[in-house]
Amino acid sequence: GNRGGPWRTGRNLLITMLLGGLWHGAAWHFVLWGAFHGALLLLARLLPAASYRWIPWPLRALVFFHVTCLGWALFRAETLADCGVVLAKLLDPRGWQFTWWIEQVQRSGEGGPLTLALATIAFVVLLQLVTRQDSPRLVALVWREPWVTRLYFVALLLAACVVLAPEAPPPFIYFQF
Repeated sequence: GNRGGPWRTGRNLLITMLLGGLWHGAAWHFVLWGAFHGALLLLARLLPAASYRWIPWPLRALVFFHVTCLGWALFRAETLADCGVVLAKLLDPRGWQFTWWIEQVQRSGEGGPLTLALATIAFVVLLQLVTRQDSPRLVALVWREPWVTRLYFVALLLAACVVLAPEAPPPFIYFQF
């Protein structure tokens, strides 16, 4: 609980997240995932909002998304060693070369579905950016489009879901426990 002051609250939050990680599986990478999750929650509680409000919200969202993805590497890894390999590759700047990624996509033959996915994501992000502003003119600009245009974007989104859907459902993750 939070009735014993900030130190007790922080301790309880961290213990709860550690136990939550252990609940997901009896392996160290799950315990570390719980600790990582708890540390992020603790950091969010301890940092006053004013200390990061100067950072534009799209940048905060981008950083939070990537930090969260790093945490999921802990959760999804089979072992700590696998997690170390994944994190090392993710954090190695040599792998950030955009031309290398384009070559890999071209070799895989997945350029079409990937382009559709990126276009859909870009559209959704742009829509969020436009409608998040408090300007009624920007919101009106998006929604004054004819219904046919809006229907087109909905169809594009559904097509992306169909193209990107796996052929068979992945195995339920909790069956491994």
